Amino acid sequence: MPALRFDKKIFVESIAELVGSYLRFFPDEASRLELLRQLLDGADERIATRQHLPGHLTASALVLHGGSSSALLIHHNFLKRWLQPGGHLEGAEHPLDGARREVAEEVGPISISLHPFHEHYNLPLDIDSHAIPANESKGELAHYHHDFQYVFFLTGRNVLKLQESEVSDFRWVPLEAIRAGDFGARLARVAKKIETLSQLLS
Repeated sequence: MPALRFDKKIFVESIAELVGSYLRFFPDEASRLELLRQLLDGADERIATRQHLPGHLTASALVLHGGSSSALLIHHNFLKRWLQPGGHLEGAEHPLDGARREVAEEVGPISISLHPFHEHYNLPLDIDSHAIPANESKGELAHYHHDFQYVFFLTGRNVLKLQESEVSDFRWVPLEAIRAGDFGARLARVAKKIETLSQLLS
């Protein structure tokens, strides 16, 4: 029996549909995601590869701990910032699968469960387009990441094992500090969304 071939056009259409559904849920964010919508118009599957310029798709995960009172942040070696685990999609990978994989790659195969928001609405909690500086060591020009973020809960007892080539440290940060903007506007926005999830799911 011949191997099944993935229709790469379907991948782009599925991402465009996901963005459309997200913006129907968060209509006030439409102008902020205009660059992504322009990218998806007429795009092909290369938007999921890091070679695609001027931008490509990524996925990230905010892992919550302690009854949602704190979140896992890692110190990114290249960007020199505290961020959530995340990175490039692999091929025609769904962003949710990419977010799960990036957690395992960057902090080890810890036990996590998906936040009920995603199971209920089948959407990322946040989509963000942000500029990435040129990286001469990898031969990469300045470009944009269009990131799909998902939220997970840490379950059980876990030992983190950092991917030292990408990550130099980790910390559990109170959501209050993240909401206050101490770790950037994007994470502050996500933390505020998490704060309202109980109302959305009630």
